[in-house]
Amino acid sequence: MPDITVLGTLPARLSTPRHSYAGDEEDALLARVLITSWSLASGRTLRSDVPPQQLTEDELIAFWADDADYTNYTDDADDRDAVPPADAS
Repeated sequence: MPDITVLGTLPARLSTPRHSYAGDEEDALLARVLITSWSLASGRTLRSDVPPQQLTEDELIAFWADDADYTNYTDDADDRDAVPPADAS
């Protein structure tokens, strides 16, 4: 059974370019891998009724946006590498 979770079958989902270039197949495979990986990681999916190239800017932003909360992120590298003060006894 073909994998149709994200892009469906390649011929049905990706538009056929008028001129085929050597890297087109690799680009399509890379796009499929990246989209599938992000779908699995984020739980989001792209619309299946249009090829990814025809999605709107808002749809692409909503799909690729990282919802992680970085507001409490601090770089404590300096604290970890600091030498503790010597006892003053």
